[in-house]
Amino acid sequence: MRMSDRNSRRLAQAVWRERLGKWGPAVVAFAALFALFAYMTDMRLQRADPTVEVHSLAGSVVALLKPPSRGLSVVQVRLADGRETNALSQLPGALLPGTRVTIVESKHASGKLSYDISAVVP
Repeated sequence: MRMSDRNSRRLAQAVWRERLGKWGPAVVAFAALFALFAYMTDMRLQRADPTVEVHSLAGSVVALLKPPSRGLSVVQVRLADGRETNALSQLPGALLPGTRVTIVESKHASGKLSYDISAVVP
């Protein structure tokens, strides 16, 4: 027995309505999560403090303020121009006082200066 064109269209519409009822809420939820993710990422990028300038400086270790923990330590250093500051070190092992190091000074858009130890000078 053959189905009429009218009944065939009604059946196809019913199938698509059922599919929409089944998958529609999932698609809407996914779209809402994606929009939330995009909004949160945009808000986070607006608060970012980009690096504007980078300089390499010479210095020496004065004291180890925070011993290496998970590959990161905080070291007090004296720069070649006489300033003393705290710098982050991701170098393996503890840096002893008196060790000569190369320090990267990063100036951010907000005016903040950050210091990282990049290498030990032999």
